[in-house]
Amino acid sequence: MSKEKSNDIRNEPILTQGFGFRRQDDDKFSSGLLITGVTSFIGIHLLQEIHTKWPGPVYCLLKADSQQHAQLRIAECCEKWQLEKVDLSQTHLVIGNIRSSNWGLNDDT
Repeated sequence: MSKEKSNDIRNEPILTQGFGFRRQDDDKFSSGLLITGVTSFIGIHLLQEIHTKWPGPVYCLLKADSQQHAQLRIAECCEKWQLEKVDLSQTHLVIGNIRSSNWGLNDDT
């Protein structure tokens, strides 16, 4: 095995492990999922996996100047890691910053 291949994080067993998402009682859990760090290597792979298993809405908190910029950042991340484009029809892109007070969100958001 070449050194490059052995150091490729995409070959880590945890990333190829199957995850089973099951619907929980609505009174215990919200109807949506929140992901932060979606433009990271793990975040974009997690988002794609969630879209294959989770029927509900997904909320992604990410830093961006606008919704279009957020979509562009996700598309660039998919391209960088040679992934198919993410279907954003069930994804709500929330502009914010987890390091900011109140995650950079106003009270309505």
